[in-house]
Amino acid sequence: MIGSLSISSSFSRQLFKHSFCLRASLVRSIMVGNNEILERVEKRAIEAEEMVELLKGHLDCLQRAVDKNQSPSSQAKIESLRKENQRLKEEAAKLKKELVYCEVRNGVKQVALPSARDTAPQKPTPAATNDAPAAVAAPAAVAVPAAVAALAAVAVAASAKQPEKNPAQQGEKKKAEKKPKAEKAPKQAKKGDDAKLDASRFNFIIGKINSIRKHPEADTLFVEEIDVGEATPRTICSGLVGHIPMEDLNGAMVVIMANLKPVKMRGIFSQGMVMCALAEGKWSVVLPPKGAVPGDRVVFDAFPGTPDAQLNPKKKVWEQCAPDFKTDAEGIPNYKGEPFNIPGKGICTTGGVKNGVVR
Repeated sequence: MIGSLSISSSFSRQLFKHSFCLRASLVRSIMVGNNEILERVEKRAIEAEEMVELLKGHLDCLQRAVDKNQSPSSQAKIESLRKENQRLKEEAAKLKKELVYCEVRNGVKQVALPSARDTAPQKPTPAATNDAPAAVAAPAAVAVPAAVAALAAVAVAASAKQPEKNPAQQGEKKKAEKKPKAEKAPKQAKKGDDAKLDASRFNFIIGKINSIRKHPEADTLFVEEIDVGEATPRTICSGLVGHIPMEDLNGAMVVIMANLKPVKMRGIFSQGMVMCALAEGKWSVVLPPKGAVPGDRVVFDAFPGTPDAQLNPKKKVWEQCAPDFKTDAEGIPNYKGEPFNIPGKGICTTGGVKNGVVR
C-alpha cells in the first residue's frame, strides 16, 4: 500500500513538472508571437507615415499648378472670353429681331411662343373645386341609347322616303345619248396684279416724319407718324434702330411704299415701309428732291402704269422685284437703271450710299 502511494506521488510530481514546462513554453511562444505582431504593426505604421508624406507632396504640386493657372494673365483672358460670349449672345438676339422684322415686312405670319406663365397649370379655385363633381357628372346624364335610337329612326325615315329605282328606267338612262358638253368660256385675262411685274406696281409716295419713338415691344423698331398728304398721318414701323439716329429721322422727308398690306408688328399696325439704301454697313433713307411735298408720287419713266391699290402678299411682287432696286455709282436710287423721279421736281438721292441696294 505504501509502495503504491509513493509511486502515485512520484507520478503526480512528474505530471506537475511536465505541465509547468508546457505552460512556460506556451507563454514563451505567445510572447514571441506578440513581438512579431508588434513588429508588423510598427512596420505598417512607418509605411503609412511615408505614404502620407508622399500624398502631401503630390497635393503641394497640384496646389502650385492651380496657383500657376490662376495667374492674372489667365484670369484676364477668361474674363475677355466671357465678355466676348456675352457680346455674341446679344448680337445673335439682335439679328433674330431683325429677321422677325424682315419676315413681317414680307408678309410672313409670326406665331408667338407660349411663355412659362401661359403654360403653367392654373390652380382651381375653391368654388370650381366644389362644382367639379357636378360638372363631371353632367356627361353621364346623356342618354346615349336615346340618341342612337333617334339616329336610327332618321335613317329609317330617309330610306323609306327614297323610292326604289326601276331596272327598266335604269336601262333607258344608260342607253340615252349623252348631251354634248357646253363649250367653256375662255378664261378672262388676269387683272393688274398678274399683268406685269415691274416698278409700276408699287405706290411710292413722299412723306414727312412728324414724330418718331421707339417701339415699346421691339428693340430694333422705330414707330413713326408720317404725313403722306392724306387726311390722317400713317403709322409705320421701321427696323432702323442702330442704323440711322432717331434725331436724323425726326422731321425728315422720306419715300414710303404706300400700297403694302398693313401688318401688325409686335402689337402696332404698320401701314407702309420707309425706303432706305444700304451698302457696306452704311444706311440712308431715300431722299426726295427739293420742292417735293407729302403726297407726291415717285415714278419710273420707262415703266409707266397705275400701281396696285394693295399688293397681295401671297403674290410676292416685292420679293421678285426687290433685287432690281439699287443705287448706282453716284448714289442715285433706281429700278433697272431708271431713277426714282418726281415729275417736274427732280430725282431722289440717298446721301452717298453708292453701289448699294434699296429696301
